[in-house]
Amino acid sequence: MKTTNQDHHDILPWKYYFVTLMEVTIAFSLGTFALMLFMSELDDQMMTIIMAVLMVASYLTVIALCITRMIQRLSPGALMLMVPIAPLGALLLVVALLPVVQLLQ
Repeated sequence: MKTTNQDHHDILPWKYYFVTLMEVTIAFSLGTFALMLFMSELDDQMMTIIMAVLMVASYLTVIALCITRMIQRLSPGALMLMVPIAPLGALLLVVALLPVVQLLQ
């Protein structure tokens, strides 16, 4: 019997959702940490402004990829649950990373 991706999704939906959530969380946390660390080390040089624009552009790309990944892989019910929870999780992640960034400064 040949199993397809849909059969696997029906058998273990929690595992599928968990893997998606971990991929998105890891990508978002690494992007946020890199941006926070870079912005804490800013100087008054022109090259820093160019690098800041590139960092913000790459960070927005990471956010866009995370959103599209979640829309592609999660069901509408799971997306409706994630809409109010995701901003709170992002805020908690940023607040949790602040002491680490201050320690590395």
